[in-house]
Amino acid sequence: MDPETRLADAIEGRSQRRPDGKLALRCEDAFALAKEYSVPLETIGRLCNENGVRIAACQLGCFA
Repeated sequence: MDPETRLADAIEGRSQRRPDGKLALRCEDAFALAKEYSVPLETIGRLCNENGVRIAACQLGCFA
């Protein structure tokens, strides 16, 4: 399995299902995954976008 697929699986694994059925990853978890996998935060954001995962509980208040 390639590194991006592993990372996408990790994102899905840390995400929670919202009442509307979509997956959401807490901002704090996005930062932690970037550090854990030694990738830029932008990579986490791109993979979230590509896999339909929303960012939740944004530390800057940008995303609900």
